[in-house]
Amino acid sequence: GYSSDLDYLARSLKSSGCLVLQSTSNEGIKSLNGLNDSANRLASEIMSFKSNNNDIKRISFVGNSLGGLFTRYVIKLLYDITDDTIAGLKANKFLTIASPHLGVRQYTFIDDYGINGFL
Repeated sequence: GYSSDLDYLARSLKSSGCLVLQSTSNEGIKSLNGLNDSANRLASEIMSFKSNNNDIKRISFVGNSLGGLFTRYVIKLLYDITDDTIAGLKANKFLTIASPHLGVRQYTFIDDYGINGFL
């Protein structure tokens, strides 16, 4: 995907006073390096953004498609159990759009017979 995929949402959030990072660290073929590498790149981008915007107090995440898996993993990477923060910020919202959290139909480990029609 590309950072521009969620332009409409970013414009809406910015118009309501939110500071928005539209990540570019995993655009195009960069996401093919795998979940670990992609999440680490995103974590670095978030930390850089945070260091350039010292007034941030809370953090929310919106991930689209595979980006939803990246954001879920980056939350794990940046979570600090000692003060219950993500990257030193208070967690606010976590939203994914069309993200394959359960895998894709032919590769899921969930029995089709018990939940037919769900996946």
